[in-house]
Amino acid sequence: MGESAAYVLKGIEDMLQTEVKYFSMVRKDGERMYICLGKRALFLIDFEPPFQEYFYYAWVEKVIIDTDNLLLFQVDFTEGRMPLLLESFERSKLCDELAICWKADSMFATGGGSPFRSSGALARALARNAPRRSSRQLPTRCSGLS
Repeated sequence: MGESAAYVLKGIEDMLQTEVKYFSMVRKDGERMYICLGKRALFLIDFEPPFQEYFYYAWVEKVIIDTDNLLLFQVDFTEGRMPLLLESFERSKLCDELAICWKADSMFATGGGSPFRSSGALARALARNAPRRSSRQLPTRCSGLS
């Protein structure tokens, strides 16, 4: 990671007050902002003007990658939440990182691969408090999102 990227990451983590595993610039409705992948949620943030929105990985139902447009992808959520339609020059890497974070969160929530294996009661308590998820896979490829 370059010096400027490390500086941006520090600013993002300070703003979100959480560790960020990956971040990238995206466009949503024509506005540039950062998408940040944390431990339990993804965030959309901007510094000017200050803007912050979060989405738990447990809410993610699927990611749709537009095969006709190299930049476009959509994140669909459960429970009637509006989908995110985003553009990214790093779409492939971003979707790969999102799938990794989603899977890690899923494993943590269900106790599979949890770092608290020996503390089963703690892992179960954390899983009970996390948003519920159904079994699904990421991502999906299709054409014509726009």
